[in-house]
Amino acid sequence: MSMTPNLELVENPKSDQTPVRLADQSVVEATHRGTVKLPLEGDTSVKMLVVPSLHEPLLSIAGLCDEGLTVVFTKTSCDIFNSESASINGKLTGRGYRRGNLYYLPSEPL
Repeated sequence: MSMTPNLELVENPKSDQTPVRLADQSVVEATHRGTVKLPLEGDTSVKMLVVPSLHEPLLSIAGLCDEGLTVVFTKTSCDIFNSESASINGKLTGRGYRRGNLYYLPSEPL
């Protein structure tokens, strides 16, 4: 599930005290859950946990795929296609960029 430190981004937030294990094996606690509309062309929302101790939002690629999108990573970017198939012939709905070892999705749609 995707996570954000910003409660104000979440639509229909519900209180939720879910423990979340991070990559470094530490555990933090979510305070709410809801959905967030992504800055993609079209109307794409994903399930989101609010974890105030995070510094940046984390987007679940599995969550995007569950919404019928295809995500393709390259050396410099990640492209998000609106496609129900495993091909990349669908319409490009978003593009992220790489900085260091992380990929970022801009807050404005294409």
